[in-house]
Amino acid sequence: MASILSLKRISQNHPKSFFLLLIFSFQLLISPGPLQSFEFERRRDQFIDTPGYLILPVPYNYPGVGGGMMLVGYAGNAFKTKIDAILLAFNGDAEGYYLMMNELFLVDEHLYLNTSHMQVSKFGIQMWETRGMETGADDYFTYVGDSYQQSRIQAVFTLLDRRMEFWYSAQNWAAQTTDIYEPDDTLFLHLDEPEEIKSESTSWGVQLDLTDDRTDPRSGLRLKQSTTKVPALENGDPEYTVLSQSATLYIPILEDSTWVFHYFRSDATVKKEGETDPLVIAADKIAYCNYFYPPPSQDNDTCKAPHLADANNKANANKYGTAETLGGAYRLRSYPEMRYKGAHTELLGTEFRWNITTTQSKVNLFILKDIVHAMQLSLFWEEGAVSETEETLGDIKRSTYGAGFRFVAESGNVYRLDWATGDEDSQVTVLFQYPWGESD
Repeated sequence: MASILSLKRISQNHPKSFFLLLIFSFQLLISPGPLQSFEFERRRDQFIDTPGYLILPVPYNYPGVGGGMMLVGYAGNAFKTKIDAILLAFNGDAEGYYLMMNELFLVDEHLYLNTSHMQVSKFGIQMWETRGMETGADDYFTYVGDSYQQSRIQAVFTLLDRRMEFWYSAQNWAAQTTDIYEPDDTLFLHLDEPEEIKSESTSWGVQLDLTDDRTDPRSGLRLKQSTTKVPALENGDPEYTVLSQSATLYIPILEDSTWVFHYFRSDATVKKEGETDPLVIAADKIAYCNYFYPPPSQDNDTCKAPHLADANNKANANKYGTAETLGGAYRLRSYPEMRYKGAHTELLGTEFRWNITTTQSKVNLFILKDIVHAMQLSLFWEEGAVSETEETLGDIKRSTYGAGFRFVAESGNVYRLDWATGDEDSQVTVLFQYPWGESD
C-alpha cells in the first residue's frame, strides 16, 4: 500500500515525475537484479493464437429508448490469427451495431491496429443537473436521440514481449438529441428542432508492463500515461488537453492468486476557453420556451429547467475542460456510466482475485468455445472524486464495493461478471475485460 501512496504523491505533485518513474522502471526492467521479490518473467506466451468464440442473445431495455434484442458475438484469435473481434447487433427500438476489432498486426509482434465503429438508430444518455459529486441519484434527465455514430482507430507499437507499448489514436462521435425524459421514464420535452452534438479527439501514450502476464497479471507493476487533445469544433467550444496516469500493483498471494492496488488520476488543462455564459449557451432554447410558454407561467420555468442545467454544465466544461469520468464498468462500478464529471478525477481501488483453479479445461458449447485458463472470484473496493479545481479535489468522495466472478480464456479474453453497490443503487457489469482499463 505504501508503494501506491508514493506513486499517488509523485503523479499528483508533479505530472512530469510520472514519466521519470516510467524511465526508472524501464531501467529496473533491463537490470532485473533488484526485482527478484516479484516474478516479472512472463509465465506464458504473450502472442497466443488459440481461437475462441461466444454467441449470446441478450434482451435490452433502456429508459426513453425502448427495448429489443441484442446479439453478442465474440471471436478471439479469429481463424487462428491474433485478431480479436466483438460484435453487438441490435434490433427493436435501437437498431444498429457496434463492431470492434483489436490486434490487427501490421508488423508481426511489434505493430498492430485497434479499431471500432458504432452506429445505432436511437440512443439515450443520462445528463446530470450539475458536474462534480453533489447530485443525488435522481438529479438527471435522459437525453434521447437518433443517428448516433462513433468511430475510433488506434495504432500500437509494442516492444520487449509487450512490456513497453506506445500508441496513438483518433476518435469521434456525433448524434442528434430529439427528446428529454425524466428519471421515471416520462417524456419531459420534445425538441422540434433536433440538437446536433459531436466531439473529436486524438490521444497518445505509453504503457510499461512489468508483470508476469499482460492479460491476467498476478505479480508486478503496470504504469500508464496518456494525453488526449480535444479541439474546438465550433465557435464557443473550448480547446483543452487531458493528462491521465495510472499505476497498478499486483501482489502475489496464496498459490496462484493476487491482490491488486490501483491508482488513477486525470487532469484537464484548458488552452482556450469556450463560451462561459449559460444564458448565451442556452439562448436559442430559452427563446423556444418563451415563445411556446410565455413567462411568467410555470410551464415556462419547467421548459427552461433542463436547458439551463445543461448550459451551466457546458459553461463549466468550456471553462475547465473535462477529465476522464467516474462511473460505469471500469471505474466506480456501482454508479452509472459517466456519472461524475469534472476537470480533475482521482480514483483509488483494491481488488482481491482468488483463482479457484488455474488448471486448463476446454469449454465446447453451442454458444461458447474456448479454453479456460483460470476461474476467479473477486472482492473489490473503490473510492473516487471529481472536481473542477485541484484545491477542492477530494472534498467529496464516493465509494463502491462488491464481488465478481470471472474466467480467463486462453484466447486472451476475460469474461467478467461484477456486482457493485455504494451510496446509490447497485450495478451489474457483464464485460470482456478487467476493470480499470487493465486490458487496454
